Amino acid sequence: MRLLLAILFCCTSALAESSIAYKAQHGWGLPRQLATPSITQGVVIDSSTVIIAEMAGLETRDLNGQNPKLLLEQSGIRGLVGVGTGKNLALAWYRRDVTNPNGVWWWHKGKAQLAFETPYTDFALLEYQNQPMLVAVQQQGASTVVVVQRWGSTPKTIFQTNLNIGALAANAVGNQLGIVFAEGYRNPQDEKYDLRFLQLFNLELKQSELLAPAVYLGRDQRFGVAIKADSLVPIWWYETKKEQSLAAFTKQHNPRLALYDQGQIIEFAVPAPYLGQIGNALYYHFKNQILSYNLESKITQVEITTPESLAFASLSSQRLVAWQSLGSDGFSSQLWLADSSLPFVPTLIDQVSRTLGWNPWFPVQNFFGQTALSLMLAALAVIIVAPVVWLLRGRFEFGQGIWFGIGFAWIVLLLLRIFGGSVVAPDWIFTPLLTAPWLVVFGGLILGSLLVFLQRQRLNGIELGATIAASLVVLVSTFVTVFSRVGFLQF
Repeated sequence: MRLLLAILFCCTSALAESSIAYKAQHGWGLPRQLATPSITQGVVIDSSTVIIAEMAGLETRDLNGQNPKLLLEQSGIRGLVGVGTGKNLALAWYRRDVTNPNGVWWWHKGKAQLAFETPYTDFALLEYQNQPMLVAVQQQGASTVVVVQRWGSTPKTIFQTNLNIGALAANAVGNQLGIVFAEGYRNPQDEKYDLRFLQLFNLELKQSELLAPAVYLGRDQRFGVAIKADSLVPIWWYETKKEQSLAAFTKQHNPRLALYDQGQIIEFAVPAPYLGQIGNALYYHFKNQILSYNLESKITQVEITTPESLAFASLSSQRLVAWQSLGSDGFSSQLWLADSSLPFVPTLIDQVSRTLGWNPWFPVQNFFGQTALSLMLAALAVIIVAPVVWLLRGRFEFGQGIWFGIGFAWIVLLLLRIFGGSVVAPDWIFTPLLTAPWLVVFGGLILGSLLVFLQRQRLNGIELGATIAASLVVLVSTFVTVFSRVGFLQF
């Protein structure tokens, strides 16, 4: 087994896929668990504390998860977000309450207040001209409106439509304020949403555009607005007009995470929740990975691999990220934090995990699971190949020896690799198994052939020598190929 692992590592170390990462990289430190909140409704990073929503209200903890303190006593908190740090920290959330009107609340400088009574959970909190600002969606008669409000000022309506609004997001740079949302409708017969981008200067609406089709799937979804140089860049879930028309009938969308830059739609990721921006990098999370996309270099990198999928996450420009992983009960969660104060140094096990596509948090479980699956598929391959060799060996004068079996196994496996690499669709789930690197394929074939050669005297003297030889080569080669690639399957 040690020899096999060594060969696998040598064959695949230079071919590890970029989508597989260590627990942390690019300067990030090893994630650490801080607490187990009773509900999973958002997390905010301050300069020296983490703020979470609990059953009793807003709770703060230090960056080591210690010294819990109740910041605000209130029930029904949903979707907690925050901006700023220290004295400039502002928080906002949506409150559900059976005895009081539902609406958007916010907190600043020790004071909490109801900002908007609204049935819509869509809102955005940002800093505008060094002051916190809320952007929310309200219902006014038959119209849906977008409203902005500075702390201590009265609300201002900036946009009105007769359609639905969802996935609201906003950001600001200088005197510019950008707001994006999905605008459209959904009914049992049809649906259509488009991306609306509002551009304001000094809180005066200067431009309102429908940029492209948008995929809006639910009230918890949020788009984003990034800053590139001195301009605002919308980020949303995009699909083409043709795909949108088809989805209106099939109800099956094909979204991609995209940005709109200087009139150009740039698709850069699978559909995933957008976290925020640090410098030129846009951060988003997909399943159990936090990734970044650089606006300048157009490079996508995995930054942090988490033990479980993310539910809520918060990003700080000081290179801190906190997230909640939803528990099995559907309410509680694990609260994690990672920063760049002490960069993570991968161990040998981490390097093996990355090479073989394992989740680096569970290498032992991955090893046994991958071994069992590889053995089953290898045994299945032998069951298919062995009868064919047994039937063919009598047809050829040289079919009685081990070289016939070895040659037959080589031909079958090489043809399978050629055929698999030419016809498998790029997004097919089993593509990694049928498109293994040629170095891995030849490594497995050579290892299996070497095993047969060492037993050549025993095998040449028996009637089933060719069949056993082919079976051994197929067994070893298939095991090597599957074991080295099955970790890259994405279910």
